[in-house]
Amino acid sequence: MAHGSFFRPLHMNYKHSYGSRKNTGWVVVAFVPIFVLVVMWGSMFTVNHDINIISKERNELADKKSKLTLELDAMNSNRRMEEVAVARYGFKKPSDGQVLVLKKQISLFDVFTGGR
Repeated sequence: MAHGSFFRPLHMNYKHSYGSRKNTGWVVVAFVPIFVLVVMWGSMFTVNHDINIISKERNELADKKSKLTLELDAMNSNRRMEEVAVARYGFKKPSDGQVLVLKKQISLFDVFTGGR
């Protein structure tokens, strides 16, 4: 074996072949934009996945808020306040004759001054 070696036989002498080096630039020019697009595409899927998770969580929180609002409205009702007053503080419901609703009487002075 005069000019070759075990790994590079004589018929495969690459010393004077520069074609593969010239093509390397074109390969880089062609595949770098494709690589960038693939990376951007993958990150787009990640962002869309995160948006879907956040939207789902927002909808769940909105449902929970509406349920809590309904529960709060039930707690603030007159019937519920009456139940708490009787159970916690020992109040008793008055009979019909014990409660009188009074209307404010308008005086002649209030008519001329606008009720101030």
